[in-house]
Amino acid sequence: MQIHGKYATLALLCLLSGLVYSDQSILAPNLTAMGESFGLRPHQTDTLAGDISAGIWFVGAPSALLAGWLVDRLSRRWLLFLVVLLAELPSCLTIMLITHPWQLIALRCCTGLAVGASVPIMYSLLADMFPPSARAGIAALLPVAQGAGMAMGQVLGSAIGTLAGWRLPYLIVPLMATLVAGLFACITRDPPRGGTEEALQAGCTYEERMSWSKLQLMFSTPTNVLIVIQGLPGCLPWGVLVVFLNDYLVQQKGLSAQGATLVVLAFGVGCSIGVVAGGSVGQACYNSSRWLLPALMGSSMMLAPFPLLTLLNLRLNEGTLALPLTLGAAGGLLASVPVANLRAMMLNVNQPEARGVAMAFQAMVDDLGKGLGPSGVAILILRFGRERAFNIAVASWWPAGLLQLMACATLARDEDKMQGRLRQWLQASQHGHQQGSPLPGSPAALRAPLLLHPSAAGVPTRPPFC
Repeated sequence: MQIHGKYATLALLCLLSGLVYSDQSILAPNLTAMGESFGLRPHQTDTLAGDISAGIWFVGAPSALLAGWLVDRLSRRWLLFLVVLLAELPSCLTIMLITHPWQLIALRCCTGLAVGASVPIMYSLLADMFPPSARAGIAALLPVAQGAGMAMGQVLGSAIGTLAGWRLPYLIVPLMATLVAGLFACITRDPPRGGTEEALQAGCTYEERMSWSKLQLMFSTPTNVLIVIQGLPGCLPWGVLVVFLNDYLVQQKGLSAQGATLVVLAFGVGCSIGVVAGGSVGQACYNSSRWLLPALMGSSMMLAPFPLLTLLNLRLNEGTLALPLTLGAAGGLLASVPVANLRAMMLNVNQPEARGVAMAFQAMVDDLGKGLGPSGVAILILRFGRERAFNIAVASWWPAGLLQLMACATLARDEDKMQGRLRQWLQASQHGHQQGSPLPGSPAALRAPLLLHPSAAGVPTRPPFC
């Protein structure tokens, strides 16, 4: 049995993405219980949580890069199944074998393989399933699924952990993720590469492969550079909020475990709304004028720290849940507006064969930021205490917003150049690679001059972004 409908395939991808990410947030509501089971003091528990998070994301970074290089060489659906299988099975061992903290760190690090490698594989599939006119909304669905998965991970971790201990969720969620990955590999098929690109709608088969010269071209594209660099400061708060916020609200702010989980859930709901609304509003901004899209993203990111800084510094109790719920939702909404748009921008300024590697580099920097976040904040906690350390981390969204605003000057130009290269490849293919003309995708072709005026190059002045 095979599924040919792209929307059914998309639904399975979203479900799998949510399960992979839910595995990362199971520990948050059980942080204190986990530390007590190992006989750790509170500051040792914080350090262990930071080490686990750092290990997951540091494994995810090279995994993303390797997967990005392999996506145009192997079957993407079976590659996705393989990384999920190798990542999630060690989590199942957590419930049976863990007796020392270092064992927990080692087994949890394995899940970084799925977190990192799944990003370039999934987005490469989406780019070949949906045309540019639909990518922003489609690209928004995966982050929504990931956010929903992380929220559900906290809910499951809290509910099951309270009844049966903190270990049992690590058996249930990984098994579900592995089963869905196997189902996806068996009943779906890989879409043709480049089949949704406007410049390649002439019935030809696009079989270009990633090369070192194209990697150099990718790194010389200003929009790529800005998107990748902003990920370092931009991801620090995410790692902190996922790992520490729940326990911080209980231990330092006096909320119950259920109240803290509700605040984190409100943050996740805000994130989901922000991703969906950000994709829709970003599309409208782009259709009006392309520079408005990064302007929207950067402005939203610059505003995001304010509600979360207020939440971190409030005096809370069970009678004032309305305010922390509102602040958590507002912070999640503002911080999530750029999420789908950043990845859609990266898909649209890179050629089909380069998208997996481009997304891998973006995911790799994200992983480094998320890994350094909890680990670095654990060090800051020892020096300044939790409250000041978290304030410093959340404030790092401000430099990320500035870098996103700089893309106002680069996005349109880089998209036009990419479409021009695809048209150049198509023309060379249709003319049978005439003698003396460079082969499409070769270093000589990549260095060939392009007609930069959109109308002269045959590139529409407003190529569809999403």
